[in-house]
This record gives sequence, C-alpha cells and structure tokens, in this order.
Amino acid sequence: MKMKMKEEKEEDRRNLLMLAECACNVSRGKWLATMLQLGAQALQPVCHKTLTPSDTEPHLNRLALPKTQVNNQIFPLLTEAEIRRVEEEGGLELCAFDKEGRAWNLIFKYWKSSQTYVLIDEWMGMVVRNGWRSHTDALTVWCFRHGFNGSLCFVILNH
Repeated sequence: MKMKMKEEKEEDRRNLLMLAECACNVSRGKWLATMLQLGAQALQPVCHKTLTPSDTEPHLNRLALPKTQVNNQIFPLLTEAEIRRVEEEGGLELCAFDKEGRAWNLIFKYWKSSQTYVLIDEWMGMVVRNGWRSHTDALTVWCFRHGFNGSLCFVILNH
C-alpha cells in the first residue's frame, strides 16, 4: 500500500513537471500557481483538441470531449457515484481553471442523444473571456483531484 502511494505521488510529481513545462511553452499565466495551491493530485492529461465551430457556438454552450480519452483518462479517477452522475443524472459539477488561474463552474455530462461527453454551464463565458476561436485555438485539457476536498477539477489551456 505504501509503495503504491509512493508511486502515485511520483506520477503526480512527473505530471506537475510536465504541466510546468507546458506552462513555459504556453504562457506565463497563473494557472500553475493555482494548481500548486490546490495541492493537485492524480493529475492526468486528457486530450488536445482544436476548437470546432460547435464548441464555440453560444447557443450550444458546450465543449465536446473525445470519448476514448474520457474513458481512458477521466473515468479511472471517478467513483461509481460520480460516473452515475455524469452518465445518468444531471452531470458532475466541477471547477475548471484557465491559463490565468481563473475558476469556472462547469458540468461534466454525457449527452445520450449524441453519445458525447461534454463540459457545459459556464463554458461560453470561458471561451469569450479567453478569446478562443474555432479552427484557430487548440486546447489542452487536464483533469486532477483537488488536494483538499477531493473534487474533480480541470485545467483547460490554449496554445
């Protein structure tokens, strides 16, 4: 058990270093300091995605996430109750951070009609505030567990 915890902490450290390297390449933003203050744990890269017109359409107000990456990168971090909320209930409320360290209230949800995992709620506010545009901006999405309350969080960076 102690060895597994030690391995997990080492992986968290490696992922934080990878994020720090991305921060140097992406921007001199405040998001890394925010992650460190939150004691980010179980940090996982989720995907790289170029924004599509539907990702930036105000009336849709959603970011579609690749299903394979959600299943491989996010679901292993979720409890059964959280998976149920994502797939069957109103969605899982979470906090997402942009490159400036600003917090955004998002809901991680599965839309059965289109068989798509999405981030909704304040998504368009995040798009507008960061000036993201379809076909132009590519995002990197990370997920992690908040170090103090254990909640699921995301980091969404453009590059």
